[in-house]
Amino acid sequence: WALASVQPTDAAAMAAACAAAWEVCKPRRKRVELADGEAEQLCAMANSTYGPLMQSFIDRLEAAGEAIGWTFHADAVDRRPLRIARPLAGSTRRVLRWRAVHPSGIGGMFVSGLGLIEKCAEHRRPLLIDWSNQGLLYRGYRDGNVWDEFFTQPALAWLSPQDLQEAVANDDVEDFEGTPCMSTPKVGLPLWHAVKGRLLCQRFAWPHPALLQLARAFAAREMPGALPSAASGIDRGATASGDGEGGSERCRWFAMHVRRSDKGDESPENLALTEEEIVRQAVHTCEAWRCGGVYVASDDWQLKRSLCRALGERGLRVASHSPVLSPDVHQCTHMDRNLDAHRKTWDACFEVAIMSLCHGLLCTHSFLANMVVYFSHPRYPYRTFWDRPLQRPAPHGMA
Repeated sequence: WALASVQPTDAAAMAAACAAAWEVCKPRRKRVELADGEAEQLCAMANSTYGPLMQSFIDRLEAAGEAIGWTFHADAVDRRPLRIARPLAGSTRRVLRWRAVHPSGIGGMFVSGLGLIEKCAEHRRPLLIDWSNQGLLYRGYRDGNVWDEFFTQPALAWLSPQDLQEAVANDDVEDFEGTPCMSTPKVGLPLWHAVKGRLLCQRFAWPHPALLQLARAFAAREMPGALPSAASGIDRGATASGDGEGGSERCRWFAMHVRRSDKGDESPENLALTEEEIVRQAVHTCEAWRCGGVYVASDDWQLKRSLCRALGERGLRVASHSPVLSPDVHQCTHMDRNLDAHRKTWDACFEVAIMSLCHGLLCTHSFLANMVVYFSHPRYPYRTFWDRPLQRPAPHGMA
């Protein structure tokens, strides 16, 4: 994390540190060995069956360490538009390029990409990510590549910029136009997945320094005391108030992310949360983590406004960004094509960066919340509204 946070990154030191950390943290389960041609046969059988039988073939491919993705063919002769693919199979070209075509939320796209990054890293295959398709819900500046604008390219962990440019110019690139399978649960973020995601992001998919710099500037202006002093570095033991740099008040801030709108099908518990319960848990989290401020983020502008007011009335400092959101709180912002696609992208990535700078995260279930954890400090605490209650700290001077 320390290496990733300093730009330009020491590439050799980063590679060595991540390799050592990966050896400590990687799962110890034994990988399934496939015979010659068996992976291709399993893929064909998965594409000719349905339900549990189809899933059993996919599970065997994943147990063997195969990269798996979904492709969509609207004019499929067998009327099976969704098909399993193996992005890393059958090509000798130097670079794999993922050209995303499926319109999805940025959190889901990022987590899918992280799954492919992991498989490419295991095979030492440079991966180039292209999020510039006009059918996507998010856009880069002047319709450029969203990934290039906000994150480092995974391929640059293996190749120099000149080597990557040469591979593209010489057509030494294999394209995959589909959706990589996620390697993390669709609901929740177990500790191992958080550790793994952090390592992968630090090595292959770190936010660009300019984005982090703007997030720090926002925190310094709108969240007084949230950032540690330059002399103290990352201070995870500070109390809710105290002396910071230049004698200014030191105040812990935690981030609270509440995902609503269209999340009812995937995570109905998100919409079942009442405002009273959200406020109660926010206050309890402040007490347990010794925080004095809350950064509030949500895709429901009405709920967000009400939460900010309620938390302020309880004596907490409150901060929030003003992203462009759908006027209809039941329609998710990323699906609202009436909103500026680049502004939506900027707002989402900017809020992720801000929340990752906070002391910790209280959240509903969402992939955007996962991104916050991936970009955060390794000791960053995170919890959902459905986790067991936190213990309140003992008063100062008491054991």
